[in-house]
Amino acid sequence: MNNYGTSRLLLDWTLKNYADIISIVFDSDKEKEEAFIKRLSGWTSKLTTKPSEINKQFFVNFNNQENTLVKKITEKSLEYFNNLNKDQYFEMMKNEGNTDFIIFKSLIDNDLVSSFSDEFYSAYDDFIKGISTEEINIPDFEFWDNLLNLLNGNKMKSYYTSLRDYFAEHDAMNEKEIYFFEAGLIKYGNLEKKKDDMSLKFILPMIKSVNSCFENVFLNNWERLKKIITESQHNETIMGELRTIYKSEKFKDDSRMVKMSKEFEL
Repeated sequence: MNNYGTSRLLLDWTLKNYADIISIVFDSDKEKEEAFIKRLSGWTSKLTTKPSEINKQFFVNFNNQENTLVKKITEKSLEYFNNLNKDQYFEMMKNEGNTDFIIFKSLIDNDLVSSFSDEFYSAYDDFIKGISTEEINIPDFEFWDNLLNLLNGNKMKSYYTSLRDYFAEHDAMNEKEIYFFEAGLIKYGNLEKKKDDMSLKFILPMIKSVNSCFENVFLNNWERLKKIITESQHNETIMGELRTIYKSEKFKDDSRMVKMSKEFEL
């Protein structure tokens, strides 16, 4: 076998066994890993390995776009991602541990995706609907909140107003649902159209979750929710909950609470 073929096979094997190499050979030392990737870049022209076959741990290096091998694999990964179909996107979203999702997350985390296909949007719509109906487990919300900022606003308005209508007709949202859906519902859900239902099913349970959602969600968004609260038929109930929290002095040194208490005259 010539040198080209040998190098190609060595690079292929290295990429497929990347995690074991870093752990066993380099004892998971970050500096040694960076030096290793730098040496691997000399084999960039020999790259034939498909992104889906590369060990998942490699994709954390997408922040190193100055490395020619990383850059080449990023380009191939972006092409791979853009050519998935709806079913593949949907499966990817549901399974955060699989290689497709790791590729997707690494691309998003490093601002490497500039647009999304109609197939992606259709899968995303099915994905969030599946979470709302409890057919899909609620994933970590932080990544999906960040992704929301990259997605088409008009499509998000359509998706999240539909979710608003769904939640308005069902039981009060729980903490996990509030954390996952709050960004989309508040930004795109046009909650004023269902202010009574969403005050009862979304805002009130958010406030009652004093040690979690109240502090981490409500206090960050109360100004955007103020009009809905004041015009809702559940205004007095909500004000009563807020007064109870205010009188407890649990958040007396929190500037958000101080400002809110003045605005609501607690």
